[in-house]
Amino acid sequence: MFVAVSLSAQDRGKVVFNTPKHDFGTVREEGGVVSCNFHFKNAGKIPLVINNVIASCGCTTPEWSKAPIPPGGKGFIRVSYNPLNRPGNFNKEVRVLSNAENSVVVLTINGNVLERSRGISEIYPRQMGPVRMKSNYVSFTNILDHQVKSEVVEFFNDSNHPVTIAVKNSPAYITAKMKSGVVKPQSKGYMVVTFDAKKCNMYGFITDRVYLTMNGQGTYDYSLGVSANIMEDFSKMSDKDISKAPSVALDTDAYNFGEIKEGQNAEHTFHVYNRGKSDLIIRRIRTSCGCTAAKPTLNIIPKGRATEIRVVFDSKDKRGRQSKSIEVITNDPKRPVIQLSVTGNVLAND
Repeated sequence: MFVAVSLSAQDRGKVVFNTPKHDFGTVREEGGVVSCNFHFKNAGKIPLVINNVIASCGCTTPEWSKAPIPPGGKGFIRVSYNPLNRPGNFNKEVRVLSNAENSVVVLTINGNVLERSRGISEIYPRQMGPVRMKSNYVSFTNILDHQVKSEVVEFFNDSNHPVTIAVKNSPAYITAKMKSGVVKPQSKGYMVVTFDAKKCNMYGFITDRVYLTMNGQGTYDYSLGVSANIMEDFSKMSDKDISKAPSVALDTDAYNFGEIKEGQNAEHTFHVYNRGKSDLIIRRIRTSCGCTAAKPTLNIIPKGRATEIRVVFDSKDKRGRQSKSIEVITNDPKRPVIQLSVTGNVLAND
């Protein structure tokens, strides 16, 4: 016969720390890892086992007493913090998990990292001919289809000669203007990049490039990447407008083609229905990979009608598990973006 026995709180181990907090004060970023010890005592009546110690982020590393600690015995939790590339105030938690009655104890460390002096190559890591840039990529994230947004690009003339920067080529919906035409040696310069969604006439995620010249010379490397996610603005629609809007419905949003041999195609037709009261417009279809093609039979679907979206996955040079997504952007105010997926396994040819 088996008898279940439970330990009361008084019969279990108990973790008692001298203090659950440590303030490192001010530390230098270049000074290396700093550490502190949290000392504790087992105030319970059975051996205490520290099962795990979990830090709140990778910058914090814990160590601890691994052997069981007898009643009245002492142990430690050593916590180390790496301040490199983390200037400013920090406050981190470490959770101590054990078999004690207080099975989870939270320790905290805090302090302030004094920023080290940085060289030009660190402040402006992107080299572009005679100048260095903080970034050679401008992201406008989400932008409504009628909005115009601008971002400032900062750079540094790292040469000993003046540099004249000009725009060689850019899309009609992106402009780039220098705040000053000539940048003096060992001096900062600024460029204002503007994205006009009204002129883009496209929806969804857009990527493009602005090509520059330095002192009249231009190469492919003298360019800025620009991206934006253009969304239709439904905010001014009234409840009545929404009640008369198109409405997307799907037979399914996922297809698993099972297993195919490398080089074979997997095909599937998704059906998109318009359950609303006005025309459903497919603004754009975008696939996650060039190996996947998707095309609708209709881009404008009247109310009560449907369209087919034929998706073809080409498995050439693909092996193993595959997961491809198809983004469909519509004028449905409640569901402007739908995600379709095609998954399966591609077997290598014998």
